[in-house]
Amino acid sequence: MELVVDPVPPPVSQSPVSQSPVPHAPVPAPAARPAGSATGSPTGSPTGFQRGTDHVATPLTGPAGQVGVLRLNFARPAPWKDHDQAVLAAFANLLALAITNANTYAEAHDQAFHDALTNLGNRRMLQRRTAEAIAATATGSRSALLLVDLDRFRDVNDTLGHDAGDQLLRGIAERLRRGVRAGDLVTRIGGDEFAILLTGIRDADAAETIAATLTRVLARPVGVEGMMLSVEASIGIACLPEDGDTVDELLRRADVAMYQAKRTHGGYRRYRADEDSSTLAHMALMADLHDALDHGDINLCYQPQIDLETGRIVAFEALVRWNHPVPGRLSPDAFIGAVEQSGRIGDFTRTVLREALSAAGQWHADGARVGISVNLFARNLLEPGLATEIAQLLLANRLSAAALTLEITERAVVTESAATVRSLAALRDLGVRLAVDDFGTGYGALNVLGQFDLHEVKIDQSFVHNVAGDRANSAIVRATVALAHDLGLRVVAEGVEDAETLNALSTLGCDLAQGTLISPPCPAEEATALLRDAGRLATPRSADVLPFRRPTGERAGGAASVRRAYPATDGR
Repeated sequence: MELVVDPVPPPVSQSPVSQSPVPHAPVPAPAARPAGSATGSPTGSPTGFQRGTDHVATPLTGPAGQVGVLRLNFARPAPWKDHDQAVLAAFANLLALAITNANTYAEAHDQAFHDALTNLGNRRMLQRRTAEAIAATATGSRSALLLVDLDRFRDVNDTLGHDAGDQLLRGIAERLRRGVRAGDLVTRIGGDEFAILLTGIRDADAAETIAATLTRVLARPVGVEGMMLSVEASIGIACLPEDGDTVDELLRRADVAMYQAKRTHGGYRRYRADEDSSTLAHMALMADLHDALDHGDINLCYQPQIDLETGRIVAFEALVRWNHPVPGRLSPDAFIGAVEQSGRIGDFTRTVLREALSAAGQWHADGARVGISVNLFARNLLEPGLATEIAQLLLANRLSAAALTLEITERAVVTESAATVRSLAALRDLGVRLAVDDFGTGYGALNVLGQFDLHEVKIDQSFVHNVAGDRANSAIVRATVALAHDLGLRVVAEGVEDAETLNALSTLGCDLAQGTLISPPCPAEEATALLRDAGRLATPRSADVLPFRRPTGERAGGAASVRRAYPATDGR
């Protein structure tokens, strides 16, 4: 005898079950043969019969309805009695209950490990699979955890409603699923946050390559309710085994990297211990920063900005460097995060302003009427005495307020807190120039230009890069220049690295440019030498260009390098 369970019943028109008058009443097959006969029809009553049959079928019915069909197939025709029917019905009841319980468990398991909105895995699945990946490192396997956070997703919910937000999340989920390899796990772990487990990767560079691909994929507009929405995402990367050996540690470190990517607008970022406020190395860096501020180890380099009309230097941007006693000279990327968390942003900014204005005061005393640009933190704008302190420093160095440009990030300005608005008003009343830095990387670009009385726009280097060969970047720069000029603002392009880019920016109407083509950041004494040089940079709108000279200068990491030098302003 063969016992067969069909979990999904056949169509009604073909199923003997459909002919059964009561649940679990076994029904012989219509073509059953009487014992001792090769062919024929069954005989006897439908509820108790003594006859030969090939097979018997009975439905399996649970509380929610039919869950399957139980069939008995006999090797040869056998008699079927009322007792047999009762036993089979009881067995069918038990089997239906078992199947119902199994289905319920499977459904609960699916709900426990999957996100209902996107049908991706959820946090519980991520934790289980990541634990498996951690165990696999013992065999030499490498994995990476990517944490993906959508920037300003709340704005979509607030503006278009939660249905639109859900639609956007489903679209993002599908893009993430298609953007990774077949064996990778994509999960939604809450709100607008996704996590991706990459297994079997070659090295950390492979994880960064996938993150870069996802950044490009997510940057494409998403259709939501007939509109195309552009969504930015920040991705943090933590690698196995070097960045952690527990699930919680990897998640936390991927989260640290993600917030660094969000802060720097870099798209994606790999975890770095020196950016993690909870590591011993970062805590040591914080302690060293306090010592550096107290002992004058924070100093400045200066990068010139040239007028694209004349090729002459019209200003310098003050860029911070830290002469650390152990690793040596550090660039801002290595320690700005520590400054923001140190509680000494005010002291740090005062140190920078004091040194920058001192250098500018000396240049002005020598006859070079160049401007000086200094970057502010968003938190500086919350200090009520900021304008007063700056006024005192300007007076001490015999500088007019117009000689100082304060660069503020777009995101710092769009917060529009009452304290920020008051600080900006006080600085405008003082007469210093206000510039929006990294223009185009935030969400309030047009609002910033329309609502605040600014003097200058600095186009982010991500748009300047390859402006000569990228139609999209060229269009963005052209539109930004036109808008800024209509509002009476000066436009500065940062990150100029080659002559082709410089020529393109000049053609597009940019006013000023800065970058390594013109000069890497240099100490104050070399900046002074630049101002005394007779040459100036050749641009499509300048003339009478003299040969360059080659003083030593700084590259990233502090190494000496060949640097092009250009002249002072007309006002020397």
